[in-house]
Amino acid sequence: AIETVIAAKNRDKNEIINETSDLLYHLFVMLAEQDIELNEVVENLAKRHKPKS
Repeated sequence: AIETVIAAKNRDKNEIINETSDLLYHLFVMLAEQDIELNEVVENLAKRHKPKS
């Protein structure tokens, strides 16, 4: 993740794409290893960022 932040700080679009690809790959592998579906993460994000009424 730190490489992604560094690439963003340096405003290097190609490196941001490369590092983000690596980060997503490793996140997907981790989720699969932990038997967590991507939709569980998406649902959690939706709940956490739901507008307050």
